[in-house]
Amino acid sequence: MDSIYICFHNNIYFCSLNHSFLFPKLMNKLPLYLLFLLLAGCITVTNKNAEETTFREVKIKDLYSVQLPTYLVPSKTLLNDDASLQYSDSMRNMYVIVIDEIRSNLTVNNKAITLVEFFDTSTSNIVGSLTQVQSSNPEQVKVNGLDAYKVTIVGRHDQLTMVYKCYIIESMSHFYQVYCWTVADLLPNNEKDMDVVLNSFKELPAKNNSAQ
Repeated sequence: MDSIYICFHNNIYFCSLNHSFLFPKLMNKLPLYLLFLLLAGCITVTNKNAEETTFREVKIKDLYSVQLPTYLVPSKTLLNDDASLQYSDSMRNMYVIVIDEIRSNLTVNNKAITLVEFFDTSTSNIVGSLTQVQSSNPEQVKVNGLDAYKVTIVGRHDQLTMVYKCYIIESMSHFYQVYCWTVADLLPNNEKDMDVVLNSFKELPAKNNSAQ
């Protein structure tokens, strides 16, 4: 047995016996690398039936904003120069990353890359790093007026099943990769908040036609 779950006083305690959690180091430069974080002991996750989450708006570089749960804090373990937003809560085992990429910097055979091509490249790196992968059908959506594709990817690594909810978003000037992920067994506790984060993404109007 690799992990156990104990429910006590409206909390779920997740205890990993191999202490290995998968965190993707999501980058806008290929290939995608995976960062492994070793954790010890039990992780407390607030029960999904507890009171509603409070959100706050976080703005990055005057370029975009997202609504984040107040329990998320800037991550110290996932820092990289390519992600402009990285927040996490190891107690809930929930993680959020946003990567912004100037569209004019991305070409294929001297042609501008399309949203579909960027989506395929971004998500294939996650898929390639997992085993027993299951993915939802990609769905084209609008995220506050911006064209996007979304997909949910589930896969295993080191005895753990992870769930990645991915939004790849296109504006006039940028591509954005927005990722939320958690351990599969804790998805019922985190999914509602993850969906709020993903669907709250907005490009700030003053920067719609600017390259940063």
